[in-house]
Amino acid sequence: MTIEGKGPYQIARILTDEKIMRTSVYIAQRDGGTYAPIGASEPYTWSGGTVKSILSRQEYMGCTVNFRSYKESYKDKKRKSRPNDEWMVFVDTQEPIIDAETWHTAQKCRKVKRRENSTGSTNPLTGLVYCADCGGRMYNHRGPTAMKYDSHDSYACNQYTKYPPKCTMHYVKTSVLRSLVLDTIKAACDSVRDNEEEFVRKIRDESELRSAEAAKAQKEQLAKNRKRHTELDLLIKRLYEDKVAGTLSPKRFEILSKEYENEQEELENQIAGLQAGLERFNEDGERANKFIAIVRKYTDFNELTAPMLNEFVEKIIVHEAEGVRQGYGRTQKVEIFLNFIGRFTTPEQEEAEPFDPVEHQRSVWRAYYHRNRDKIQADKALRAAEKKAAKLAALPVKTPEEIEAEALARWHRKLKYQREYQREWHRRKKQRATGVAQKEAV
Repeated sequence: MTIEGKGPYQIARILTDEKIMRTSVYIAQRDGGTYAPIGASEPYTWSGGTVKSILSRQEYMGCTVNFRSYKESYKDKKRKSRPNDEWMVFVDTQEPIIDAETWHTAQKCRKVKRRENSTGSTNPLTGLVYCADCGGRMYNHRGPTAMKYDSHDSYACNQYTKYPPKCTMHYVKTSVLRSLVLDTIKAACDSVRDNEEEFVRKIRDESELRSAEAAKAQKEQLAKNRKRHTELDLLIKRLYEDKVAGTLSPKRFEILSKEYENEQEELENQIAGLQAGLERFNEDGERANKFIAIVRKYTDFNELTAPMLNEFVEKIIVHEAEGVRQGYGRTQKVEIFLNFIGRFTTPEQEEAEPFDPVEHQRSVWRAYYHRNRDKIQADKALRAAEKKAAKLAALPVKTPEEIEAEALARWHRKLKYQREYQREWHRRKKQRATGVAQKEAV
């Protein structure tokens, strides 16, 4: 119930309504004796403190925890609690009731306070959404009309609401986040079901070792280096004995011992690197196997539930949006990190092209023109006709005699132009002929 998003006091009310017997009353009835637990007259009344104590106990994972408290003196009647880092935890001392992953998931859910809204429900994304700029948690803002308008159910950076604002708003709708998370979980689960080996290989891409064969070769190299390291210890010991016995000169001893020590130091560095690589390889395999085990628990991914969200999602990073508004170049980057595997990206996901406002406006106008082409052309023809009519209307009214005189003047100007053109043509022709005759005479 904790993974489903319910708090200790909500769980206590549910246990009380379902008539579940308290643990102290159950132990008293089972063991018998004269022990009478507090509130024995109300065996089904649970308190939130009891539920908190049960949820925080590591014994349910099969561990034994000692040294939780201490006394400063044997005369003291009250015990004092120790810090958690001073506890002694012994693993696998008994049969576990729940697995470690479920217990840790419940502890992570308990750290987040989820308050009920006016509808009596809580938002399961609360506590998982973080701001990309300041790193703080983003708060859920849900208005009374959120059931009607999804924009009234959103997340914003908690530093933005302070005065003066220490960060930008990073506004994102809850419906968008739920859709993105569900699509990411579906893509990851489909990748696991299609080919588990390929999925494990993809998880190990960031590691130096990407296959079992490479890990095997690295183990062999690690064994060789350790063996050589031990041999060098024996060689250095023999060198020292030969020097003491006098069979090896001090100068030769210094040269050989220095070479062996340098080789030994280099081997130590190689051993540390090989061992760290093998540990990362094993951890990557364990993380992939844990995620695969979670995938096998679920068969229906049509709806995003609170247990699914808490088991799959580690955190959600929201960046500030870029652009004016939706449909006009507004883009926003959201990173979703899954438990055990980190940020998951599918091969189909590609980086979006940079937004060009000029080209976007051109595309908008082109689309508008193609939708209304007939109307635009008709309006253009109408405007041209109106312009021509207005131009003709602006001309002065002339008598027939004036029109005939203007036509006659135009004809005379044209005739004059033709005569001048012919005279010039004949002059140039005569000039060219004279030039040719002079050249032939020379």
